[in-house]
Amino acid sequence: MGTFHIDEIRSIEKITAARNTEWYYHAFSFLPDVFKNMVSSGIKCPFLIGTRLAGVHNGFFFISLSKEVPGIKKSAFLKYLKRNSMFILDNIEPFKCFPEGMAPIPIITRESTWSDEYQAFMKIPAKKIVGLESAVESWSLEEEIEKLRDLREMIIILNELNISWPIYDYSHYEEDQIFEIDKQGYLELSKKLV
Repeated sequence: MGTFHIDEIRSIEKITAARNTEWYYHAFSFLPDVFKNMVSSGIKCPFLIGTRLAGVHNGFFFISLSKEVPGIKKSAFLKYLKRNSMFILDNIEPFKCFPEGMAPIPIITRESTWSDEYQAFMKIPAKKIVGLESAVESWSLEEEIEKLRDLREMIIILNELNISWPIYDYSHYEEDQIFEIDKQGYLELSKKLV
């Protein structure tokens, strides 16, 4: 049994549109202060943050992105889809990563084992973020309580900053339809997690 009953989750989700194939995604682990900074000031590379995050292999000057590309076997997008929340980005022009061992100039290009991984250089302005993806249905079924609590905190921060981005649950899908989470409904539903 999941954290929320499936009917409870579906009662706070609505179909809004088909997924935009031009969107890019940046997966992140939730840390309140870092999240607040990203939604206010944009997504920055480790050099601009002044740190090298553990477990992050983006290079010092790059921001790792993925893109939904149907039919590929080794997908960064699918890897992070249910593991992390992801910023949804639009109207950006990232560079496609080179296959491993094929980057012509390693300092200004990145290599990747993922065929759907891209890179942005230095910073992505906050105005390029058009929403969040969080796998609420999947996390509930897998009893990922911490991730569900983190989403609650993200919504509270977004409300405090008066940011009204949509939050989509890609773990609940019907063909190519997007299910948007009612943020106030989620805050009410997730009170039992506090």
